Amino acid sequence: QYYGYYRAIPELKQAIDMRAIWTVGKGFKSDIKTEVILNSIKGFGMDTFNTILKNMIVTRRIAGDAFAEIIRDPTTDRLLNLKPLDPGQIKIVVNEKGIIKRYEQLSKTGKKVQKFKPKEIFHLTNKRIADEIHGTSDIEVIEDIIKASNESFQDMRQLMHRHVKPIMAFKLDTDNQTK
Repeated sequence: QYYGYYRAIPELKQAIDMRAIWTVGKGFKSDIKTEVILNSIKGFGMDTFNTILKNMIVTRRIAGDAFAEIIRDPTTDRLLNLKPLDPGQIKIVVNEKGIIKRYEQLSKTGKKVQKFKPKEIFHLTNKRIADEIHGTSDIEVIEDIIKASNESFQDMRQLMHRHVKPIMAFKLDTDNQTK
């Protein structure tokens, strides 16, 4: 639902996107070894490290959480890739103390579950309060404003169309001008 608002309302999309662009800024600075590793990250194949971070910042502001699978070389444990994941398909499993035990990715068909250890997921939360497990969407607090603005816009649009194309026309069959 919040993603739908993001896609449909240009002002909201622009505000969230600009905040992410500002946050990522001109990129990153690091030592040469780290820079080589980060420059080799390709996400789903067409990403860069910066676009993955921007994507995750936008996603966490819309959905409250953003997740990326951390893919490592099994022999050296060296970071190979970060693959962004759909937050709607990720379930966070915690123990009785509220500590994350694992993440579970549900397939789009709902039949298969892939389990991840906490060290296998890069997880960003947005405005998490106290011991909440999930973050909070920025759109949640402005949802009523969005709905009211859209309703007002639609009403004004309909009103303007009625001025241009009247919905009623009266015809009188008479020669008397006063009628």
